[in-house]
Amino acid sequence: MAITKLERKAIAELQSEGLYWDRELKGFGLKIRLGADGTMQRSWIVQFRIGTQQRKQKIGDVAKLNADQARKRATEILAKVTLGQDPVAEKRAAQAGMTFGAAVEAYLKLKATKLRPSSLRVATLYLTNPRYFPFAKKPLDRITLSDVSARLDTITTDISPDTASQCRAHISALFTWAMTRGHAISNPSPIRKTRRATGRANAGWTTTK
Repeated sequence: MAITKLERKAIAELQSEGLYWDRELKGFGLKIRLGADGTMQRSWIVQFRIGTQQRKQKIGDVAKLNADQARKRATEILAKVTLGQDPVAEKRAAQAGMTFGAAVEAYLKLKATKLRPSSLRVATLYLTNPRYFPFAKKPLDRITLSDVSARLDTITTDISPDTASQCRAHISALFTWAMTRGHAISNPSPIRKTRRATGRANAGWTTTK
C-alpha cells in the first residue's frame, strides 16, 4: 500500500499493481491491476466503514473519470457514510431493479385515475396485503413462477379458490404493466389452472392459456 497525492501527473507515473491511497482525502484510492489482456487496468475506489464492516466501492475507470471528478465522487460517497448511509447497499438495490412494493405503488397510482373506487380497493388489498403476496422488498425480476404459484396454492387452500383466482388476475395485470415499462422482463404469474373435462380444477397452477 502506498500513499501519494492522486492527481493526473502522479498517477501517470504509477506502473506497478497495487493500491494507492490519496494523501489528502482519506479513503480515496486508485487500484492498478494487470488485466487478462496484459494491459494495466486502473480504477478509482473509495473505502469506508459501516459499523464493524469495511467496504470498498469502485467509482469508475481512470479512462472515464479524471482525478478531480473521481475525488468529487469519493467526497460525496464519504459524506453519505458520515450521515449513516450505506452507499454499497444503495448501489446493490439500484442494480437489483424495481421492487415489487415500488411497482405496486406506481401501478396503483396510475390505476387510481382509471378504476372505480371499489375496484381500486380490491386491487390494493390483493397487491399490498402480505397475506397474499409478501414480496414487497423483492426485486420484480427475482420473483419466479414458483414463487407466485406457491402463494396461489396457499391462498387456494387457506382462503378459497375464488380468492386465488382474483389474486392471480391482479398480479398478472401488475406484471403485464411492468413489462410495458421495462421494469420486468417476464410475467411469472400462471395464466390459469388446467381443468378436467368435468370442469373441476386440477391441483397446481400452470402457464396454460
